[in-house]
Amino acid sequence: MKLEDIIKKNEEAICEKWLQLIFKLYPPEVSKFFIQKKDQFENPVGYIISKETKNLFKELINDFNPEIFINSLDEIIKINSIQPVSPSHAIGFIFELKNAIRYTIKNEIIEYGLHNKITDFESKIDKLALHAFDCYMNIREKIFNIKIKESKAMTFKLVDRINIIQKKLKKIINQNDKDK
Repeated sequence: MKLEDIIKKNEEAICEKWLQLIFKLYPPEVSKFFIQKKDQFENPVGYIISKETKNLFKELINDFNPEIFINSLDEIIKINSIQPVSPSHAIGFIFELKNAIRYTIKNEIIEYGLHNKITDFESKIDKLALHAFDCYMNIREKIFNIKIKESKAMTFKLVDRINIIQKKLKKIINQNDKDK
């Protein structure tokens, strides 16, 4: 039996295990919330992660359409890039797919002697992780640029206020000088 057939046959179970492993990366109370609340409006973050990991998985086992997997990666990475976590944590969810696959189909891998094939498939996951890191860095750069613009705007406002205060002080000083 081919590895791709086994993976496709177990797609739902693999995706569910992957999602469980991803949610375990978050603090326990957040993880519990993500697992319990499946509604898009009650739990938009969990919903997006669930939806987009399924899209990523489908692309890995199919033709690997860059437009689809980049959009899905972008949605998840946007969430992770604004969290106060390290880059390795922000993209670490991708590597959990390897564990989900091994956990779900380990018996078939052994039974059909697919150790070499699973290694080849896992290299696709590694490539996905590299794309995730690029995506993460692009988003972090955008966030950094926004913060710079906000800082500049605040600085200009402060300078304007200082100038206004200086003008008022000069008027007061000039008025006091005239009154003397």
